[in-house]
Amino acid sequence: MRYILLLISALLFFSCEDVEKQHQYKNQIPKFKLHEKMLTVVDSINSNTEVLHYIIQLDTNFRKFKLPLIDKIGNPGSKLEDRFLKRAVAKYRIDKNYFKADFDNNGYTDILIIGSWEGWPASVEKGWLPYSYVFMNFGDQPAKSFEFEGRSGVLPVIEHNKSGSFIEMHAAITDAERMELRDSVTCLKWVSLGFSEVTAQAEHYDIEKIQFTKGPCFGSCPIFEITLNKDGSSVLLADHFNTNGVSVIPEKCAFGSKIEKQDLTKIMNFLNYIDFPSLNDLYFVSYTDAPTATLVITYNNGKVKEIEDYGCRGNYALKSLYVALSELRFNQKWIEVEEPQGVRLNTLY
Repeated sequence: MRYILLLISALLFFSCEDVEKQHQYKNQIPKFKLHEKMLTVVDSINSNTEVLHYIIQLDTNFRKFKLPLIDKIGNPGSKLEDRFLKRAVAKYRIDKNYFKADFDNNGYTDILIIGSWEGWPASVEKGWLPYSYVFMNFGDQPAKSFEFEGRSGVLPVIEHNKSGSFIEMHAAITDAERMELRDSVTCLKWVSLGFSEVTAQAEHYDIEKIQFTKGPCFGSCPIFEITLNKDGSSVLLADHFNTNGVSVIPEKCAFGSKIEKQDLTKIMNFLNYIDFPSLNDLYFVSYTDAPTATLVITYNNGKVKEIEDYGCRGNYALKSLYVALSELRFNQKWIEVEEPQGVRLNTLY
């Protein structure tokens, strides 16, 4: 009996690092090559003030982002959640608002920040719910931000092993039997274009076509469709509100392009890593007035995988993929064309 209990205990404490150790020598994507460390402004950041100055320079929307005292993390509106957050902060030694690591092993230091948006909650003195972001450092290219969680009860912790740095997301999950919140851990690593849940082993599918649509919300959410073919030929249908704050795409127009090979390769590699056929067909959030993302992938001689995601927050990997596909509207060379017949998925627009 003692040996059985020991075995059960070992299984309960199986961690992200164990997953990585078990599979780090298998054919995972990407195969990182360690680069010599190259110093940038991120390496000189040593205070919350410097963190805020850095991220606001990258994105002025972060002017309303705050870095309150870590010991005030909590939820005064929920005793269970408040206790969970405070225990997690102590257990994982989260003693500041920012942490540094090189998540994609490109030689440049990235930075993870934990804070809260102005006005949520109204008073950080009573407790604040954590929002976390990573700013990826690409050297001479502009840094890029990735939102991890904008909801309560989730805390990021950076871990390291021989294959590099990864992030454990600690989420509060209700344990109905014990009437308390337990710690659910999701392991994230950088894969070609964004963060993804760690998988046991990358698969390989012959991806023939990718179709991606974003629908309307109660507001000015971008409405568009993108079709990517295996050879890189692509079509963009820009319906409404397609802007990145710098460029504005004309409404109700169709565009054609040949997607850059390196960008297409990253997308294909990412899809293979996340084993897209195994994902759910349907995801949805609990609130209303959110946009819907639809992803249709044709692969392996005509097989089709379709994912409908109300709220566009299916899982971490899908969120990264949606960002990459959406950015194609602005980082590729598009030429206006007549809308090809039969290419549109959503005929309502």
